[in-house]
Parts: sequence; structure tokens; C-alpha cells
Amino acid sequence: MENAFKPRCCGIWNVLSKEQLNFAEIINELIDNARAAAATRITVHLVQTDTDEFSLEVTDDGYGMAREDFDQIFSVGALRGALAYKRCGMGLKVALANADPENLSWEIRTKTTNGECSYIGAPYAEQMAFESLNPKELKSLRRSGTIISSMLSRSVFERGLEGTESDEERIAMLVEILRVTYAPLLPKEQQEEEDSHLSIQLLWTPLLGQKQAIDLTALSPIWAQQNVGYDRANIVKHDSEVYAQYTFGKINPMPENWRFYRGDRKSAGLMVYLHGRLVQYGIFSEIWNCENPRQNDFLFVVNLDGVVTKLPLCNGGKTQLKIEDTTVHDFLRWVQQTCPEPLKG
Repeated sequence: MENAFKPRCCGIWNVLSKEQLNFAEIINELIDNARAAAATRITVHLVQTDTDEFSLEVTDDGYGMAREDFDQIFSVGALRGALAYKRCGMGLKVALANADPENLSWEIRTKTTNGECSYIGAPYAEQMAFESLNPKELKSLRRSGTIISSMLSRSVFERGLEGTESDEERIAMLVEILRVTYAPLLPKEQQEEEDSHLSIQLLWTPLLGQKQAIDLTALSPIWAQQNVGYDRANIVKHDSEVYAQYTFGKINPMPENWRFYRGDRKSAGLMVYLHGRLVQYGIFSEIWNCENPRQNDFLFVVNLDGVVTKLPLCNGGKTQLKIEDTTVHDFLRWVQQTCPEPLKG
């Protein structure tokens, strides 16, 4: 078959769909995929097409997917880019499998920097083929980029957004999660978009209502007391190829928030970013070996950067650090040494 290729380990779609990513994690994975392709402008468009059905489309301005790379991209363990949290090479496949567990509706349209336009879509199978597209079919992509889309069930849409009573509240929670997850990269409020590393716009169209456009800005804590630092030599076994920008201290709680900076047990403690992407938060007793009080306004926010292979590892879903990784042990020890007594002062 012309334009055909055979992904390695193609029979694991059902296994990947059982990873049970929540809805925000699916979107995060697609944003991460775009960032790995050097995207700086990303649009997430969610449309309610029926009472219990939605369509999701994520568009980016990255360098696109080259046809000669399709075999690798769609095989298990493929890596794109050099971002620390993408070292497992599973993100795109897991996101698609969780969005579309029936393997029926996902589609990818992509345009490379040399103008090559391609389409590939469901099903993920033993043998797959891409189609060549006319550039006019991808007018929304200027120089290059990728559009990834899929239909979603209501159960997928609501997964991980529990505690809400309406779709509007679920969108509000999703916005908060994205604003915190990429806070170091997003523009701050009152800041020009050109001064930031990343632009994310969320478009939400309810079944009976007008399209809403939300340009995401960073959601950061409001500090009551803070210590700010930069460390390039003592994060991981005195390795100067790893460095951290960090702030710790007491925050002014935001109890109106859905999940972050609430001044409670779940949102207090350590928040860890890798290359500007949140991978874990709420770490407390594991570091300081003391009880995490119900009301806790202490926060330690750190963004780790440097040589990818030297940074702490996170799990496949990028929702927590790999505690068995010795580099993670070294990092948590550094946090404890940097701030020995979090509940004092």
C-alpha cells in the first residue's frame, strides 16, 4: 500500500486507554506534544456536539510531523523533542487512546516547515497509511503546525473534574489547572503576550450558547512571606548541569480556587516544575517528616531546568516524580536542606 507504515507494538491501544488519564491530563499531553515540536502558540478548542458528546481539537504552530517520522512517532517509546518530562515517549499515544478508547475518531493533520501536508487518523492498526493534503486544506496553519482532533464522551470530559456541578464549572476548573500547569511559561496578567514563552487559548462552545475565547495567563501564588533563590550547583549530587529557580514561604490562601493555593493540606508543600511544566504538587510529609496540618499556607515552588538526562524522572502521565529514581531522592534532599523547617516563621 502506498504511503503505508507499520507501527511497532500496534496492538496495545486497549492497554494505553486503560491508563485512565483525566481530561486535563489528556490536554496537557497534547500541549506537551506541541511544545516538543517547538510550538509557541497553541489553541485548544472544545465543542459540545450533543448532550453527552464533545469534540476536541488542539492546534499548534510547531514544526509539524515529517512523513518519514510517522513510523517512529506512532510506535511505542518514540521521543519527540528534548523536554525532560517527555522522556518516556508514550504521551501522544496515551492521550489519543484515552480520548478515543474505541479507536474510531482521532485525526492528525500536519504541515512541516518545507510545506509538506499530511493526514493520518483512526484506527491505530497493524498497518497504517497517511494521505497527502493540499496546503489549501490547512489554511489555518501558516508556516507549519499540527492539528490533533478527536471526539470525546461525557465520561472522558468529566474525568478528573469531580466536585463540579455544571459544564461551566468544569471549564473553570480546567482553566485553573492549565494556568497553573504552565504558569512559568504563560504571560502574567497585564503582560504582553510577546514577552512570554507560550500562548495558550482555550475556545469553549457549549451546546446551547456562544463560543467563549479564554487567553490563558499564569496563575501564581500570592506570597505573604517569601524566600527567592537560584541554585545551579547543588541540586543533584553537585551537578552543575541541573539548576533551579525557587520560591518558598507563606502564601495568602485562595479558598475560592478549585485545586491550587487554597492554603489546605492538599495544595500545600512542594510544587515541582520541569522546564516550566508542573509534574507534581502537594508533597510535604515525604520531605519534612512531620504532619501536614489541615490548614497549611506553606508553599515551595521550584522550576528545574538543565540537561534533560540529568533531571529527576517523572511517571508516564507526568503527574508525579518517580520516587524510586535516585535523582529524585537527591532532589528531595536538596529541598529539605534548602528549607529545613517549613512551618516556622
